[in-house]
Amino acid sequence: MRVSLLAMVLALSALSPAQAAILTYVAWLDNTTLPGPNTSVGFGLATVEADTTALTLRLTASFNALTGGVTGAQIHCCTLSPGTGTAIAASPIPYYPGFPTAFGGTYDQTFDATLAGTYNTAFVTANGGTPLSAFNALIAGLDIGRGYFDLQTAQYPGGEIRGFLTAVPEPSSVTLLALPLAAFALLRLRYDRETQKRNSHGGIN
Repeated sequence: MRVSLLAMVLALSALSPAQAAILTYVAWLDNTTLPGPNTSVGFGLATVEADTTALTLRLTASFNALTGGVTGAQIHCCTLSPGTGTAIAASPIPYYPGFPTAFGGTYDQTFDATLAGTYNTAFVTANGGTPLSAFNALIAGLDIGRGYFDLQTAQYPGGEIRGFLTAVPEPSSVTLLALPLAAFALLRLRYDRETQKRNSHGGIN
């Protein structure tokens, strides 16, 4: 299900005209790429848009079924290899202003990529020392699959769910908004069905 839903997002995105100034990256969030024991059933979807003309960075995220409230939520970059490993936070710690801290929620904010507050200070220092150099380094890492978005909770301080961000063709703004919402609705339906199935068998042991 995880692979097919992300594939759906990628395929439908390709149906709309590209806008060269906006680079879009999508990640399915779950526990499958995290190291160590992790039995979370949490899930979600995150999208990062980098506008290289307006110099803005947009983060949208939807998630649910975490073991507790969110204690941290960041974009990370850049791992040594695509699709695996860990990296420092590129965005502020513990999370961007206004990020929901319940076990589930949605978020959609756009930030000025030329401001230092849009990034983790350590990421700026490690990548040229200026917000613009940090912006370029983040884009370069995301382009080759070496960046991810993760959510942390008290039970999983190292990350409860995460997903590596994958570059996709840029759809129109309306389509871009609809795709994550549609995919997240399917994910919620799957979660509800699995919960009902477990309950009908006496719950989780």
